[in-house]
Amino acid sequence: MQPDVKSVLIGAGFGILNGNVHVGVVEETLTFTDNKFDIRSVGKPAEIVAKVFKNATIVRQSDGNISAGRFFTARYMERRGESYEKTAVIDTRGKKVHFYDGQNLVADSPLPGGVTDNLSFPYAFLGRKMPAAPIHAVATDGRTMRPMTFDVSEEMLVIGKQNYPAVKLRRRKIESDDAGIELWFLRGSNFPLRVRVEMSQKYGVIVDQTLRGAPAVL
Repeated sequence: MQPDVKSVLIGAGFGILNGNVHVGVVEETLTFTDNKFDIRSVGKPAEIVAKVFKNATIVRQSDGNISAGRFFTARYMERRGESYEKTAVIDTRGKKVHFYDGQNLVADSPLPGGVTDNLSFPYAFLGRKMPAAPIHAVATDGRTMRPMTFDVSEEMLVIGKQNYPAVKLRRRKIESDDAGIELWFLRGSNFPLRVRVEMSQKYGVIVDQTLRGAPAVL
């Protein structure tokens, strides 16, 4: 490994059904230099969940460039269970986002400014000053592009028996099908501590991913 490369293994638990049922563990590896980043995430379900839900295992990959301390997505991939990979490739020269289902190109979309993705966005503020004003972003899940606006506040986050001073982002819901998203960052370093996503209001499914311990390298 090159001396200027940092690699961080991040472990987190996640739950569904309003966050009350533990369903598995997520392991994420963040590797970065001064100008490149690579993030790989593997969500492994608990045994009982794997028996019920065929596509419970989720693999995500994001890589891109770092400029002026900001993450810019170049490619994002997501695969659930044994289904085909859903991939978004950022074409900066053609000013488009290409969407693939497996190896098949299925759609193109105009390239918005400052595009990010669902995996790298929680790490987008590492070492940067968190804005106090609302934050606007356009993120891809490998299938579409979604504009998002987050309101910023501060609160104390409790993980286990430990209190963490945190900056919280809460997504504004503009349309009825917008996913509810809340993110908590450790105040100062802006390392992500918790990500809570309302996957489905109809069935009350909520993914609640909480950090198990802050990596010493950061």
